[in-house]
Amino acid sequence: MNILKRTQEHITLLNKALALTQEIAVKTKESDLENVVDLSENRERLVQLIFHLFNQIDRELNLLTAEEITPALVNSLKVWQEQMNILVDTINQLDQEVIEALETNKEQTTGEIAQIFQAKENLKGYNLNNVKR
Repeated sequence: MNILKRTQEHITLLNKALALTQEIAVKTKESDLENVVDLSENRERLVQLIFHLFNQIDRELNLLTAEEITPALVNSLKVWQEQMNILVDTINQLDQEVIEALETNKEQTTGEIAQIFQAKENLKGYNLNNVKR
C-alpha cells in the first residue's frame, strides 16, 4: 500500500532531521557557527520535504474507503504516529538546547564587543604621537 511506504519514508526523513539536529547541537556547543548555519539550512530543506510528504499521506488517508481501512492499516498508522511523536519531541528538545546555547554564545559575544569598545573608548584620550621624550 502506498500509504505504508510513505509513512516509512516519512520516519526515515524524520530520523535524518534528528541526526542533523544532533549535529547542529554539537556544532553549537563548539561555537562552530558557520557550520551551524549550513546545517540549519540543510535541515530547513529537509523539514520542507517532511511537511510535503506528511501532507501527501494526509491526503491519501482522507481518500481511503471504508473497505481499505483494515485493522493492520490502523495498527501501522498508530505505530507511525507514535514514532513520529517521539522523533518530533526529541527534535524539539534538541532545538531548545540549541537555542539556549546560541543565546549564551550571543551574550558572550556581546560582552566581548562591549569590552573591546570600552577599551577603544579609553584609548581615545591618549594621543601617543605627541609624547615628548
